[in-house]
Amino acid sequence: MLFTEHDMDIVFEFADRIIVLDHGAAIAAGSPEAIRANPIVQATYLGAPEGPERS
Repeated sequence: MLFTEHDMDIVFEFADRIIVLDHGAAIAAGSPEAIRANPIVQATYLGAPEGPERS
């Protein structure tokens, strides 16, 4: 199943595999645990105060 959702709590609850897009480019892919731990995803979507620079 494919679905698009911006509410990450919903995504983490239902998805087995997640691909995160930012401005149309994939910035991360993996399990909910891997996505939750990804510093770029944290900075972009989960509200981490600082993250690594993206090019």
